[in-house]
Amino acid sequence: MMIGSQDNYSINKTRFAIVSSNNLTILQQRFFNHILYEQEEQKWTTEILKIESRYFHHLIGNNGKYRQANNKIKKILKQLLTKELKILNSKYEGYEACTYISYFKIHETYIEIKLENELKKHLNINYVNEKGIKNIFKGYSRLNLNIVNKLCSTYSIALYEYSFSKLKEGEESCTFNVKLDELTEVASFRAFYKEFKYFKRDVLVPSIKEINSSTDIEVEYELVKKYNKIHSVNITVTRKNIIPILKEEANINKANSFQNKEKQEKIQSFLNNDEIPLLKKQLVELGITINVTNKMYEKDSDRLRKIYAEVSNKYKVKTIKEKQALIVAMFKNNALVESEQEKKERINKEQQILANQKILQKQDQDIENKKSELATKYKNLIDKFYQLPQDKIEELTKDFHLYLKGFYILKKDNSFEDNKNSKPYQAFLGRYLESHEVF
Repeated sequence: MMIGSQDNYSINKTRFAIVSSNNLTILQQRFFNHILYEQEEQKWTTEILKIESRYFHHLIGNNGKYRQANNKIKKILKQLLTKELKILNSKYEGYEACTYISYFKIHETYIEIKLENELKKHLNINYVNEKGIKNIFKGYSRLNLNIVNKLCSTYSIALYEYSFSKLKEGEESCTFNVKLDELTEVASFRAFYKEFKYFKRDVLVPSIKEINSSTDIEVEYELVKKYNKIHSVNITVTRKNIIPILKEEANINKANSFQNKEKQEKIQSFLNNDEIPLLKKQLVELGITINVTNKMYEKDSDRLRKIYAEVSNKYKVKTIKEKQALIVAMFKNNALVESEQEKKERINKEQQILANQKILQKQDQDIENKKSELATKYKNLIDKFYQLPQDKIEELTKDFHLYLKGFYILKKDNSFEDNKNSKPYQAFLGRYLESHEVF
């Protein structure tokens, strides 16, 4: 399936953009190319582009999984927002770079995207600077994105775009020489190959093979040696007749269109049939296939009805797709649906457990309060005790130690007696003063 017609879905891509975008993945390249296409369609003076979300869904192949697809689109746009794009200019000294996009905002049905103004100067073939000089970058090519999107390797995309850019308008074939170092840089072949034979085996040959089988050009190469070493590569690019490709695409689209029409007629006939149970119609309207609906209904119609009612009334699902997936998943995983009686029993049980927990919490709180009251009372008694005359304190202390021995607390080493500031000692002293009514 193509996004646009074979002729219209094309962009004028500068050689600068082809060379600079070689650090992108396949999906990132497709997104960037489509943004350039939209910028051309909506005019270069448009600051913020409004692009329908369905185009990006098509590029990643969402397969109906909209939430996952939206997350993937968001991730790719974030990467374009942060990835560096080096601005190449042989006349410019120093280093100049920017990001692929400067802003994006995702809405329900469309996405707002903005390209950097500085970048647009280098991408727009009609840009004229303040001195009246047209765009300084030479070499533009009209790339057909439906063909570019068929390629499955970043190497193949880079070599295709670079080779195609060498063909002048109206030219059927051309041959050019490119140095090996330049080829590895321009065509994004950045693997660390120590020997050319591995580069040729893993990168050059597979890329050319894919280009020749899937695109509208034929690429041939010839190695040029200097001092018995590979110095450069002669590349010959020839246009192919793309009528068979167009015909094949048209046949596929026609077949898909016919199948979709036939499917819609079948669903409409199913919904209009008065003999079909209402539950089946409701499930098919949600998007569940007729085959799956019939199988679930035949297996256990009562449980299916309960699941549908529970999902419709209880669960807060945002989209029809989520509702459809939830019903099928619950039925497949034998999810139990409560009856009204079971629901009442469960709620009563939960309330009873909650009431018991509150009783236990209150009991624990009462114990803590009692401990706190006793601690305060004992502290007041001990403060009064140490305010008595010294001889009275010594007399009561001896009696207190005899009291402790009755509890088998004081041992022969009298270690408990020596640690008079410990909490246990203070607690027993407070208890002694209270029980003996010293005050």
